[in-house]
Amino acid sequence: MYDEGGYLVFPKLLGHEDLFPAGVIRSTATDMARFMIMHLQDGFYGDAATEIRILEEATARQMHTTLRAPATGMLGNAYGFFDFSDNGQRVIGHSGEGEPMESMLFLLPGQNVGVFVVYNSLGGSKLNSQHLGFQRAFFDHYYPAPVVSPIQPPAEFAQRADRFVGSYRWTRHAYTTFEKFLALSSPTIEIKNPGDSTLLVVTPWLPQFPIVEESPLYFRQVDGPFHVAFREDNQGRIAYVSADFTPQFDYEKLQWYETLGFNMPLLLVSLLMLLSVLPVVLVRAIQNRRQSAPRNSSIANALIVAISVLDLLFVIGNVLWGEQLVFGISLAYKVTLGLGVLSALLTVGALIYTVLAWMKGYWGVAFRVYYTVVTLAAVAFVWFLNQWNLLGWRY
Repeated sequence: MYDEGGYLVFPKLLGHEDLFPAGVIRSTATDMARFMIMHLQDGFYGDAATEIRILEEATARQMHTTLRAPATGMLGNAYGFFDFSDNGQRVIGHSGEGEPMESMLFLLPGQNVGVFVVYNSLGGSKLNSQHLGFQRAFFDHYYPAPVVSPIQPPAEFAQRADRFVGSYRWTRHAYTTFEKFLALSSPTIEIKNPGDSTLLVVTPWLPQFPIVEESPLYFRQVDGPFHVAFREDNQGRIAYVSADFTPQFDYEKLQWYETLGFNMPLLLVSLLMLLSVLPVVLVRAIQNRRQSAPRNSSIANALIVAISVLDLLFVIGNVLWGEQLVFGISLAYKVTLGLGVLSALLTVGALIYTVLAWMKGYWGVAFRVYYTVVTLAAVAFVWFLNQWNLLGWRY
């Protein structure tokens, strides 16, 4: 990387590649060219001095074949390659990233052309998106396609549009272990109803674009060639969406309580309320130091303080040891998970004392309201932990 008049040592990428299942390849441009030549020649590599068959011809051809697509006529996945077909050309390829490194490889078997482009700066990500950036410029220049005729929406679709509306998160995340929490930061796409018998697709990496229904659950760009397909669950509800732009990913429709927009405010408000307990209880203890509190109200206070401390220690433990989980589950992290379990058990007790506080008139009305709100925050925190598999030892 060139900066301020000199070259910098290239940063280490991703860490040790044997720590997690990532397909890291470190290669030279010359060897990547040889790799592409071999695939363009169906497994055979040859030059002036050597003739080598790397793959059987049938194997190479099968690798180049679309093995799975979301719907008939859509781009899909080959074996180790994705279908990047563009402007009427059959294209297979693969992108890569290891910030600040970005790369794109694509092959045009019908044209005997292979392209590999690499960027070593942060701006490369803007050029490396499938069907956009470099790929868009390359195909529009060398293999231009005629403009696609706009498609008109069915008049009655407006009555059915809302069933598709919602947030969709990619399915490449954990479902049964505590790593499910990482799904909160996974990319999502939004499907909106603009009210004109189309749907609007909003993604983090593409300009938003309208789509029109061609057949049930099957849509096309209004003024482009790319398709979007929805799938229903066994109850007939819209559950998944797939798109030509990213054939390697499927996206599942989220319930309102699964969205980042609901979970993060819930988490932050809960933690703020729990954090407020320590100063509030301390101030009340100083103010009432000469008064003897009833035993039950003292237990209720102790419970909510313990819950607050445990939850805050749980958060701190995740910050300290969460990033080390690629090395395995340490004893410290197991203890951290245990803090969440203990807090959940004490929260049941806090709920009981909340009811007793109102029935027996512990404290003044203002503090009873405060105690109730904090207890509800503790319940919300327990719900959050359970929702994202952080309650208990789920690994």
